[in-house]
Amino acid sequence: MVLGPNGAGKSTLLSLMAGDLKPAAGSVILDGKALQEWSPQRLARRRAVYSQNEQMHFAFTALEAVQLGGLPWAIPEDTSRRLACRALEWVEADVVSHKSVLSLSGGQQARLRLARALVQLWAAPDGEPCYLLLDEPTAHLDFGFQQKIFALFRHLADTLYGVLVVVHDPNLALRYAHEVTLLCAGSLIAQGLPDSVLSPANVSKAYRVPVTRCTSEGDGVPLLQVETATCVRQSEATASSWIRPSGSA
Repeated sequence: MVLGPNGAGKSTLLSLMAGDLKPAAGSVILDGKALQEWSPQRLARRRAVYSQNEQMHFAFTALEAVQLGGLPWAIPEDTSRRLACRALEWVEADVVSHKSVLSLSGGQQARLRLARALVQLWAAPDGEPCYLLLDEPTAHLDFGFQQKIFALFRHLADTLYGVLVVVHDPNLALRYAHEVTLLCAGSLIAQGLPDSVLSPANVSKAYRVPVTRCTSEGDGVPLLQVETATCVRQSEATASSWIRPSGSA
């Protein structure tokens, strides 16, 4: 997983890895070959991308929109429909399968984009290496489903797929990530195992807030907490400096 504050370069890094942006210098290598050497179809067969900013503008049904994930593989209609139905169940959106995507909420559309990416992976022949790249997939998703979808990402990464997730919440990374990259202002702060990278010192440096670590009561997973009292005092001091002195124009 890739973490960092706003403007750290997380989405830019993912776009470079997806081939949506060209590097100013050097090259991005996928399976031993530079991305510019991959044809669009070959690249679509090797990696699926979830973008937080994508908009749906056509009145497809939810099922039809998810079936688009099978296009790079030119799979039969019945196969794409079966995979799409399965993906909709995985993202708990099967109840809206026959509704127009234009009538759905932002959160429901986000689930459809996740489902379409899953179909793009699942349509690959058995044993074909595939990668899933996700830019802030928790945006628009409710609290409970965030945990479920990250458990799904972990399951995919534990089985056949490579999964790269850009995320804001360090606690999701501590619970689900195999490896973490922490960025700040376009620079690398640390990379490696979550427990070592997401230390209070590193997270405080990146996000510029005081942080402490505790342990989850249920399963002993480390948790990071912002020192709220310190942040409140700092915010109150900043706010008080904005108040004009009495009698000023």
